[in-house]
Amino acid sequence: MPQPPVPGAPPATAPAPGAQGASGAAAASDEPTPETTGVEVQVRSVQLYHPESRGTPMPPLVADTTNERDWVRDEGFQIAMQVEVTNATDRLLFMPLFDSDIRIQGARGGRTCVPYRDRDGHITFGRRVSDGPGNVWREDSGEEYFWRPGERVRFTMRARCGSISLLEVQPQTISGNFYVVANAAYEMGPGVRVAVPVTLPGAAMTMQTIQLPDGTTGYASGNWVTYRNDRGVPGRDHLASWGISAHTAQRSDLPAQTPPVNVTHNEWSLVSSELSMTHYTQAQIENKGERLVRLATTITINTAAIEARLQAGVSSAQSALLAATSALEAARGTLSTAQSGGDEAAISAAEDAVSEAERTVSGAERGVSDAQRAFERGLSSERSDLARLLSCDRLQLATNRRNITARNSRDARDACAALRDAGSATVVWEFQIDRYEIPVALSFTLGRDPQFVPIASQALTVFDIH
Repeated sequence: MPQPPVPGAPPATAPAPGAQGASGAAAASDEPTPETTGVEVQVRSVQLYHPESRGTPMPPLVADTTNERDWVRDEGFQIAMQVEVTNATDRLLFMPLFDSDIRIQGARGGRTCVPYRDRDGHITFGRRVSDGPGNVWREDSGEEYFWRPGERVRFTMRARCGSISLLEVQPQTISGNFYVVANAAYEMGPGVRVAVPVTLPGAAMTMQTIQLPDGTTGYASGNWVTYRNDRGVPGRDHLASWGISAHTAQRSDLPAQTPPVNVTHNEWSLVSSELSMTHYTQAQIENKGERLVRLATTITINTAAIEARLQAGVSSAQSALLAATSALEAARGTLSTAQSGGDEAAISAAEDAVSEAERTVSGAERGVSDAQRAFERGLSSERSDLARLLSCDRLQLATNRRNITARNSRDARDACAALRDAGSATVVWEFQIDRYEIPVALSFTLGRDPQFVPIASQALTVFDIH
């Protein structure tokens, strides 16, 4: 934000190297050396903007909320810090600007980020009145460009770091300082240049896991998070939308190796035998830089387990028939004893018991027959349902950029069709992704149940495969 001329302001001088946008606050050569204290700093939010993120949001400057404030998207990595700073000196200072020496260092090189925008600040302007004759009020908004002792202001400091190709350095650390810089007005004394450190792991640029407020695990590339949303499908959003700051986020590194895929549903299972990524020169891909993610699986329908589950109904009916038959034999024995004794009343009661036992046996025999037919129908029906459980041509790979359907989706669908007759099928999916795209999860539906199966790993964050 450009500053209008302010009474008592020192003459502008060239900024120090790297102090972009700080020309209005550069100290004159004859001014005292700026102090490194005298400013109380509270960091409100730190964001590492990824080139894939949709905008560069920050919490609003004028309220303690987590609502986003979107800025114009800028291609490339950026680091931003929103601070609340208090002038703890006894001097009238000019409104603070900032500088930066933050550097991204990797195993194969590095780059120093360049500060830009003097500030995104919160300044309350005074009355807007006419300058016409007879108006005793004057425009005093310019007076708010002073930073008075004890006064608290908020602003956002930002630095550009480079395009997405910066990932080629294999980032290890992001470290350095933003500097709150302010000159003293009216020759009151030295200005201030207070360091505010920034330290982030290199994985913050590629991908790391982040604990979201609802307990969900997010997979963050910079500020851009891929996660399972409340509908069970991949969602993507900014860390700032949850009020999460990069410097306080609950984070962890990705596993070194890609986790195996193992999904079960009743007697249906899908187990991976291969999950690999291949460079375009070795994967029959025409476009330079693209990679091929290959997922090979075995899908199995456990017919024996279905039979065992359905057989339980037949076994129960057979047990009921056996019990009814035993009861009938006992009733007939009682009748024979009564007939030997010649007691008409006992004979009549025994005959009634035999008749009831015979009806029970007949019902149990029908139960066995029904259970057997249900077993035969159920086995065929349940196998058919499980064979259609997964729409193999709709399985997608969720990356930190998008959801991708397999390039061989029709072949995968045809391979899955073998499950209609066989107990297992080998199914391969091939996904073509861009150089800096990172696989996060598999997304598919089993029946009506959405599945989000994480596969993110350090092994799948290799951008230059030889």
